[in-house]
Amino acid sequence: MKKIVITGSSKGIGYGLAKYFLEEGHKVVIVGSTEKSTMSAYNKFVKTFPTSVYKVPCDVTDYAQVVNLGHKAAALMGGIDIWINNAGISQPAIPTHLLSEEQIRKIVDVNIHGVINGSKFAMNYFIKKRGGALYNMEGLGSDGRIAANVGYYGSSKRFVRYYTRVLAKENKNKNIIVARLSPGMVTTDLLLKDIEKSKNKEKTLKIFNILADKVEDVAPFLGKRILSNRKNDALIAWLTTPKIVFRFLTAGFIKRNPLG
Repeated sequence: MKKIVITGSSKGIGYGLAKYFLEEGHKVVIVGSTEKSTMSAYNKFVKTFPTSVYKVPCDVTDYAQVVNLGHKAAALMGGIDIWINNAGISQPAIPTHLLSEEQIRKIVDVNIHGVINGSKFAMNYFIKKRGGALYNMEGLGSDGRIAANVGYYGSSKRFVRYYTRVLAKENKNKNIIVARLSPGMVTTDLLLKDIEKSKNKEKTLKIFNILADKVEDVAPFLGKRILSNRKNDALIAWLTTPKIVFRFLTAGFIKRNPLG
């Protein structure tokens, strides 16, 4: 039985991962950015998994809160085996120079500082414990591809890849796994909001119908491989390049509706 912390697990792919791990018999700490969101997700699980699910709200941009999360999670579960930095936010789909200072700061704080804070605590904990696994969530921009109107989000995810691989390299001989998760395009609230805000909604929806997938399909895939992975510096990816090519080639006669 693994003891798992998942930031940003009150909804979306983080919630899906929590559900999968709980159903597989593991212990999970639900982490939302507020008490309300954390409690909402926790209440959906606690009746079915009363002795396996726990909750600790945490603003991942505040290192003191992340340290508190880590200590509370370890106390509640009797330790931590896996830490997943999933918390993240998108950005309005507009040219990079038009974002406000407040919008820019929030993206950087959550997507970069949040990953740094979670990783810093987890690595120090696992080094002291002499074992454990840290997983950071990638996204659009991680592989270096450039897309217009997502400059700060894409840059933050590019950082996640470089930073995570540095941690993996620095700790390769310490019985610690540091790896990355790539869920592809998942139908979360963030994705649905992006569709609604798109200037060319019809074109955007067409692309999403080809590439997007439901949380209930992606989360078990990632979760199963997290539990079985023994390789440091691994990339666990759902939407691989061959899969993308196949979907575009077959889009004319294989109809998908991941948003339905």
